[in-house]
Amino acid sequence: RSMADLPHLKPPGYRQHFSSTSNVLQKEIWKGKVPIVYELGAEQSGSMDAKPLRKLTPRMSCLPCQLKDIKEHFAPWVTLLGTTDPPKIWFSYNGNPLKWHLPIGIIYDIIKHGVDGLALPDPLQLTVHFGNFPHDHLLSLHTVDDTFFFL
Repeated sequence: RSMADLPHLKPPGYRQHFSSTSNVLQKEIWKGKVPIVYELGAEQSGSMDAKPLRKLTPRMSCLPCQLKDIKEHFAPWVTLLGTTDPPKIWFSYNGNPLKWHLPIGIIYDIIKHGVDGLALPDPLQLTVHFGNFPHDHLLSLHTVDDTFFFL
């Protein structure tokens, strides 16, 4: 039996307190953001000094949803390198390719707390790559239309 079946055991104001607490928690989860620094991969930046993009990124978002801002920010450096259009963009952390379809909050939690549970300092530093897509590790966005779906 649940508390709903036993109304006489509920303390006064139980429903209002539970409802407002769960609503506040739900709102905080939905509007949560994580600090991320996006850096251009060494193979793209070479000797050029590309400035990193710093962003508070929604936890419920995914990496392709950040492509518009990332492309705009790194366009001067990528254009100088003569990268073909559209480039196969992918992300890595410490050299490990990141799954683009996972919510950013999950990626952040996995990396930040790791397997051994040691917390890493904020912000999370991700590397953005404009080419050399690791097909053996990641599924790619196959067409330009797939990429535009996220913009």
